[in-house]
Amino acid sequence: MLLAAPAKVNLNLHITAQKENGYHLFDSIKVFTHFGDYLLIEKNDFYHLQIKGPFAPLLSTQNQTNLITRVVEQVNKFLNDTLTPKITLFKFIPPAAGLGGGSSNAAAIIKGLQNFYTFYLDENFISTLCKNLGDDVYSCYQGRGHIRRGECDHVSYISL
Repeated sequence: MLLAAPAKVNLNLHITAQKENGYHLFDSIKVFTHFGDYLLIEKNDFYHLQIKGPFAPLLSTQNQTNLITRVVEQVNKFLNDTLTPKITLFKFIPPAAGLGGGSSNAAAIIKGLQNFYTFYLDENFISTLCKNLGDDVYSCYQGRGHIRRGECDHVSYISL
């Protein structure tokens, strides 16, 4: 199963304040592009993640903070099951560019696992999972442009 994970662009990012803990409060307008990463899910006897593409050398499959691996682990825990997909990430979104690549990949895998293995995750679990993975994951899961008010620990800004 081939999945698209589109890049996210902040058309406007307005920092409204900074909290004592260092987090920034912001308002933003987010949209999604036709450009992005792709993920391939295949049957396998054990979980395996491989990364290909121009930005593959900048990422590690061994890193336990990889959002794709964290999604698989959390879904397995929630289902009390052992899903063992082979996932190939074709990385075209530059890492740490403020384009939501990791978040979009995580969102695509949440949807993809449900379709590939034909199960349903309830909205409460999805919302909690997305929020635990990062600020942009739920936006990417919803996959539509919107105006958002939130907070984050760092600020990326791309001027168009």
